[in-house]
Amino acid sequence: MKPEQLTKKENDLIVMYRKLSAVHQDDVLSYTALIVKLEQAESKLRDGLKAWDKAVENFKNSPK
Repeated sequence: MKPEQLTKKENDLIVMYRKLSAVHQDDVLSYTALIVKLEQAESKLRDGLKAWDKAVENFKNSPK
């Protein structure tokens, strides 16, 4: 259907749907960005814990 064949209410609903879709898309992108940041933080934490474990092991094995 062409826009001129739709009622004002139908056109308003289409506009509202498009706006909600854009908001949803923004939310999905924000959620994805948060997941990436969380994965990066998890990786840094894992690396830090490995370095800590290695430092503890080196300390235990060092001559006293």
